[in-house]
Amino acid sequence: MAPMTYELAPVYDMGSSLFSKRSPSVAAERLGDAGAEQEDAFGTNVSCYRLSDGAGGSVAIHPFEYMAKTSNPDLSAAIVRFADAVNMAAVEALIDSVPEEAYGIVLLPEVMCEEHKRLLRKRLEEGILPLC
Repeated sequence: MAPMTYELAPVYDMGSSLFSKRSPSVAAERLGDAGAEQEDAFGTNVSCYRLSDGAGGSVAIHPFEYMAKTSNPDLSAAIVRFADAVNMAAVEALIDSVPEEAYGIVLLPEVMCEEHKRLLRKRLEEGILPLC
């Protein structure tokens, strides 16, 4: 029996990916632009963490690239469990349930609602599901 080994894996908090720093007008301009959609889904709004490179520096690790390149049965099983549990219809219904405005305060303009649904769907379909 081989000895057990452990390795540290980065933990990603993707909650900030729903905190778009773009204004609704910029989000509207980017809707329908395939290049902008790719950048928004897997670049701009995705936090990359840094790990030591062993030479005194650090290297950024992108969550989707890390998951794709890592050969770890526990990670693979977790990705499958996550993908099986995601109900995009429920996620989109939750986003749609947020009012655009309440008590005179703009909460979620329609264009931002569409932006969130578009980015989450793309991350699931092109970032998570291919790993299953």
